[in-house]
Amino acid sequence: MNTKFVFIPNWIIQSIQANKGSVYQILDFGYIKNILSPDDLAEFVYFSENAEKILRLDVEAITEKTIIDNQTDDIFASVLTMWTTLGKGAPPTSSDVDKIKNYHAINDCERSLNERLFTTVSFIEASANLGKTYDIHHFDLNVIGVVIYPGAFTPGQSDENRFDLIRTLVLELTRLNSQESVACTLLMRRYIELLSVR
Repeated sequence: MNTKFVFIPNWIIQSIQANKGSVYQILDFGYIKNILSPDDLAEFVYFSENAEKILRLDVEAITEKTIIDNQTDDIFASVLTMWTTLGKGAPPTSSDVDKIKNYHAINDCERSLNERLFTTVSFIEASANLGKTYDIHHFDLNVIGVVIYPGAFTPGQSDENRFDLIRTLVLELTRLNSQESVACTLLMRRYIELLSVR
């Protein structure tokens, strides 16, 4: 299966719009590097690499007891990988990658992301998004961007929104791939898992 999901915090889209760019320039590293602060750039990469865990899209094995611990789908992609393999401009240099990884090593990116996306304050800020929880963007045939808005996955909001997001991702996979290949993904197992307890 070639389909990849890239998770994007909403402020990346806001930065692109403020610079009168297009969401499709997400895959142009040179453009993104020029409009984002080093902190936002590094946290964007971190979120894309860890969103599956942060948003709890991974299987919790409520009904499926044979899943290997730490098994993951390969349908969730780091934007850093996308810039390197599918980028529309020059790919990140080794120096760019080192700066991003060094930032991850010395900063608590997960805490920062939690404060910006998954707290009561971020829920209040979400009112400006008219209740949006996420957006889907098709960058090309195989790459789907998933923009996550603040407040959508805070306590008291997250369960129904998570189910809706997972259902949407499963439908996107099914639309682009065979049902047999989608059935083998942990995302589909997670969807079935959540259906079983509704």
